[in-house]
Amino acid sequence: LKVPKLFQTSSAGRQASPPEFTQPNSFAGAMVKSAKAAASMQPEAVEKKVRKPRSTEGAAEAKAAAKMTKEQWQKHQVGMDERWPVPEYMHVEMPGRSHTNYRDETYAFVTRWMAETKIQYRPHAKAPGSKSHLRYEKYAKAKTVAQALKLGSWPQDWCWDYERGFIKVDGPLREEPIDITQHTEQDAPLTDVDQVIYRWYNKELAKNLGLNYKDLFGTTDPSILRAHRLVAQREARARLD
Repeated sequence: LKVPKLFQTSSAGRQASPPEFTQPNSFAGAMVKSAKAAASMQPEAVEKKVRKPRSTEGAAEAKAAAKMTKEQWQKHQVGMDERWPVPEYMHVEMPGRSHTNYRDETYAFVTRWMAETKIQYRPHAKAPGSKSHLRYEKYAKAKTVAQALKLGSWPQDWCWDYERGFIKVDGPLREEPIDITQHTEQDAPLTDVDQVIYRWYNKELAKNLGLNYKDLFGTTDPSILRAHRLVAQREARARLD
């Protein structure tokens, strides 16, 4: 599938390439741009989801398990934002975008990580007294993506943490995101990281384009190609209606 690059620096000065790396391939990030176009073709507006109240289950246990006080943590944060900056593209404001609707550049970058990709986590990035702090303190010991997965973090955690400057990535990276449908016996065996990223990416692809996840499979086509064909078919039906 020939997809044009989406992440060139714009006239507004938007820098898309993650620090220390070359231009990310647009294979993964293409889905967000397509989602916007697809949404404009849908005849009915999608109802805005009502956010559920945040669960307080386990909050007391998390607070009791904290190994540093809030004051100690705040002291530790001094100067950390400068040493652990967010990606340049995160300085571009995108009003109305939710915190878990990750940027095109983030999708394009994280989907190229491998089991052996070396990473560094910012020490004690999340405030003590929360469940997320306990999880982070556990998986932040990881030195590779494979270790991070084994210690309980997932692609959505990697996106969240990367966009906030909590992860530095030292490589290596794939040239393009993993596509299991194109994997052959001559290729290196698939790792747990490969399979987790592939499943997560396709679920995000289906969600962003308003497709059924299962419809992306069943053919020899790459899922991104299958997704764009399904969107094109939907747009054609909408025009006929």
